[in-house]
Amino acid sequence: MPIVRFLHRWLGIVLAVFILLISLSGGILVFKEPILRRIHPVLAQPIIKNQKQAYPKILTQLEQLFQKPKITFLRFPQKGMNAFHLWLSDGSQAFVAPLSGKIITRWSQNESVINIIFLIHTRLLAGDIGKIIVGCIGLSILFFLMSGLLLWWPRRRLFRFKHLVLRSTSLIQYHITIGVVFTPFILLFVVTGTTKVFYRPVTEMVTMLLDPVNPKQPDLIVDQKQQVHKSWSEILKNLNKALPDGDIKSWSPSKPNNAAYIFRKRMPEEWNPYGRTFIVLNPYNAQVIQIIDAREHQDGMKIMEKIYPLHASKVGGLFFKTISVISAIFLFLLTMLGISNFFIRRIR
Repeated sequence: MPIVRFLHRWLGIVLAVFILLISLSGGILVFKEPILRRIHPVLAQPIIKNQKQAYPKILTQLEQLFQKPKITFLRFPQKGMNAFHLWLSDGSQAFVAPLSGKIITRWSQNESVINIIFLIHTRLLAGDIGKIIVGCIGLSILFFLMSGLLLWWPRRRLFRFKHLVLRSTSLIQYHITIGVVFTPFILLFVVTGTTKVFYRPVTEMVTMLLDPVNPKQPDLIVDQKQQVHKSWSEILKNLNKALPDGDIKSWSPSKPNNAAYIFRKRMPEEWNPYGRTFIVLNPYNAQVIQIIDAREHQDGMKIMEKIYPLHASKVGGLFFKTISVISAIFLFLLTMLGISNFFIRRIR
């Protein structure tokens, strides 16, 4: 117990600032889309009945407009975010009106406040190394939560819900009570967030344990040719024929070593708002060459595909978003109380 108490206290002090940044930024990001709609009201416009008929024309315009830098990823308009969302090869992003093709806004990583908040939450503004650090901090938070419960357990008979009111208790008792009550909620978001950081190795482990067959990947290759791709009208027509009950969510253009187009659809049963159903298409003849239907995935892969929607509160509506915000607030508060109690005791 003394070792656990020592690590809980001193490791918490060392990592406190990072935990505060991650929890605060995470709470803000729950409202990312409402914030963007507030800044750009056009994003809130409803998707009209015949809007998709304009997509072939708009996609053709976008390819002509963005030749340098090129489009590296494109997300189709959806309810609540009615614009094409483009990621470009120079690291910038843009929103494009779905009917006119006009650029609503374009920004680099350092020009958008909400994007900076996202980079703080996911990478601490430190690139790929920052992402690993965030994952390690997530593991540390798991240790703090579990070790806190372990330290509390011998004194569990002293637990009172009235200690949730700061005026009726000390800082340390308030810290303990919040930890006991809100650990299950905080755990959900810490576990899913840490899993997102280490998604590939965790997926390999989970699918190895639960899935008899390795999950399929959208990996068919189309050789590059000195010819233009088929028209977007034909591409989208064939794409809509493949799993017609799904909604097209995104497009990954050709890569230097693979000319194939990779699209994602969201099927009715999927939790992920951006879909985990992949359709690979040969752009030179507009033929679908591979379909990976998320509904046919085995148990391990189905579990992993729920990690993102759970962490980002993309399921459960307002209730789950509220739980997410409360968890972020109380993780922030837990950390602040721990710091305050530590330094107050040192001063005394």
